[in-house]
Amino acid sequence: MGLTIEKTVRSDHMDVLKNIVSICCQNDSKKYSFFYEEDDSYLFGHPGFFYFSDDSNNILGFICLSGIDRQNFDVCGFVLPAYRNNGIFSQLLTAVKEEYKNINLSFPLPAHCKNAAEVLRKNNFRYSDTECKMSLNLKNLIIYPSEFDIDITESGKGAQQCAFFKDDFFVGSCSITLINDSYCILSEVEIIKKYRGLGLGAHLINCLLGYLDEINIDKIILHVTKSNIPAFRLYQSMGFVVDSSLDYYCLNL
Repeated sequence: MGLTIEKTVRSDHMDVLKNIVSICCQNDSKKYSFFYEEDDSYLFGHPGFFYFSDDSNNILGFICLSGIDRQNFDVCGFVLPAYRNNGIFSQLLTAVKEEYKNINLSFPLPAHCKNAAEVLRKNNFRYSDTECKMSLNLKNLIIYPSEFDIDITESGKGAQQCAFFKDDFFVGSCSITLINDSYCILSEVEIIKKYRGLGLGAHLINCLLGYLDEINIDKIILHVTKSNIPAFRLYQSMGFVVDSSLDYYCLNL
């Protein structure tokens, strides 16, 4: 058995990798994300694909990278359950660290993946933050009249930018991505700096919920880090619940 570093990925590899992810999900009773694409196979002059195979070239485990930019990379990796605890994952991480220099790696793990987290810590990764996926069902939700006014700008197919005003003063903004007629994702929700700490966040969210209810949105999704305590508590107070979470482990090379 041995480690192989690929700078190009054959299309048949993708099916193998997806099958490994599926096996790991079933074995671990978790839903893992696999963000790798064939276009990621050569990142800024470096390979994006590392795999460990047996003597018959069967892939037993792999790590892949996705470049956010030249400095920051997301990482995901999996080892078949039958071959775990043999140091395969650590060898893959070592290969990545030898190949890449002066970059930042970010490895998301579903919460409570204790074994994988321990391997990452042994390879000098450190816990950074937890990102929560939160949702809110608008059906039967009581929405009170808002003190804010809202201005909507179409910014692309299924995309909207929202500006919020109180007494004609601009106080905040957010982005909406319409996934379908009844489901949307919120992002970049923000009260501008000079109005923070005044309790206006709840008014902004309430105004936004009123607008989304008017256009017949039933379900809202957003992502927030637990370190952003004011935002996390605000969403909870407005009825959002945590659906899932990812712990981020980071390493600066």
